[in-house]
Amino acid sequence: MKNPCYHRPEDTADTLKYPKLTTISQMIEQIVATAADAGAVPRWQRNPDNPFEEAVTIRDVLRLFVKNRESLKIGTPQLFLINNTLAMLDGIVERGSITPDERARALQAARVVLFTVL
Repeated sequence: MKNPCYHRPEDTADTLKYPKLTTISQMIEQIVATAADAGAVPRWQRNPDNPFEEAVTIRDVLRLFVKNRESLKIGTPQLFLINNTLAMLDGIVERGSITPDERARALQAARVVLFTVL
């Protein structure tokens, strides 16, 4: 359940959900640490040519959500979407390739999860 004061003038420190905020901060730290330890600096490309690596990243982030589902208070519908998307992404990783339709589905699922959980 979202804070009814969320992003309103009444949204003060006493209305924050500190355990959830802590979990989100720790997840961000894990993602940043992984990026910082990467073997190469990311390069900007107008048209990405690595949607497979993108799928792996989405899978890894969704796994973090599952790992932290209790503190993030992830609901049943969200968990259903996450688990179905993870099953699809695991198949993609095992196969070693991704179709444009699969990429679109993975990106949409990731958007929904990020929007509804965070």
